[in-house]
This record gives sequence, structure tokens and C-alpha cells, in this order.
Amino acid sequence: MSPCSRAIVALVIATLAVSLFAGVGAAQEPEPVDGRFLVELEADGDAQISLEQEYDLSNDAERDAFESLHDDETAQREAAEQVQQDTEYVNNVADEETDRDMTVGEVTVETSVDGNVGTVAYQFTWGNLATAEDGRLVLAEPFSLYDELDRKLVVVVPEEYEITAATPDPDEQNATSASWEGFTSFSEPEGGFEVVAESDEASSGDGAGFGPAVAVGALVAAALLAHRRR
Repeated sequence: MSPCSRAIVALVIATLAVSLFAGVGAAQEPEPVDGRFLVELEADGDAQISLEQEYDLSNDAERDAFESLHDDETAQREAAEQVQQDTEYVNNVADEETDRDMTVGEVTVETSVDGNVGTVAYQFTWGNLATAEDGRLVLAEPFSLYDELDRKLVVVVPEEYEITAATPDPDEQNATSASWEGFTSFSEPEGGFEVVAESDEASSGDGAGFGPAVAVGALVAAALLAHRRR
């Protein structure tokens, strides 16, 4: 990937922290304190994505700036459009590394406040994000294309599936979800990034499990990832 491409990929993450406040005109922007990239896989390989950024609202000026977003439809629309454009760019890069047609659905924005924490969530459907065949899901791209993600990554598989392999080793894992803290290395020689899940029907059909799959090719960032593998 060219330096220009890497810059655009990194921009998606930066957008989460600043784009919503660009047009608010607030004297003090909220301070980003945490983030999450949630991937909820479906049996057909599509995924529901939520790119989340949390802000510290303990300061009155920061709270006022954040709460002003609830009524600022223009700022929300422009931020969603920017995230969509950047995500589609990363989607197209990943598309070149695979033999499937990956698509990015319409991006929407939601804001919420819980105590002194404000959350901005960009949500969309990422079509064909994982390969799906014979009751088996494999998620690799676009995460396998980059060194790391700057926020916690959480992957959830359908209830009728079970995660049978995950690389690198997750920080937390159960039968249907796995998570990695921000800046976990997804690069070689550690093994790259991959999550394999099998449905109950597939597991019982032949009596044999699947080992780690070999990625066919390769976010924000989300598209969504902080650094391209060098």
C-alpha cells in the first residue's frame, strides 16, 4: 500500500475523534478517552459494524460541546459521509486482495451520555466481510492487511456458531466472541489476523473440526486500522 493509502486509512480513525466537532464551533472539544471496533458477524458473511469513541465529559465545557451534537444534524451527516468515504476506500483496497465483492452500507451516527462519559458510534453493514461456506466463517481482511488497530477490536459470531481458531491469541474469548486490546500486533511473523468459526450443524456433520484457515489475501478503522504492514 502506498504512503497516500496509509494516510487515508489512518484518517478514518482520526475522523472518529474530531469530525463531529469540526462544525460545532465549541470552545473546548471533549477529550477522547477510549474506543471500540465492534464486528458482529452474520451467517452469510455480512457484519454489523459499530465504530465507537468515548469522551470524558467531566468538564462542563466539554459536556456542552458533546451535548450540542444531539441537535446538530448537519455535523452528524457530514461526519457520517466522511467515515463512509474513508471506509469505502479501505474496503476497495481489501477487495483487491480477495475474490469476493465486499460492500459498505450507509453509515449512521448515534450519540449517548452515561454519567461523565459520552459515546459516538458510527454504525453500518459491511457486506461480505467474512468468507462463509458450509457453515464456516473466516474473518481476516481488512484487519490482516495492517499491523494494528488503535482501539479495542471485538468480534462476535452468530449464536449457532463457535469460534474454533483465533490469531493472534485474544485477550478475552468465549464460544461466540473474542477481543483484542488496542495496538495488538496483527502482523507477521506473529501469524497475522484471522478468526474462524463453525456452526453447530457443520461441526456435527462430519465429526471433524477445522484448523486455522489460510487467508486468501489480506480498518478503520474502520478502514479503520492504524498502520499498514511494512
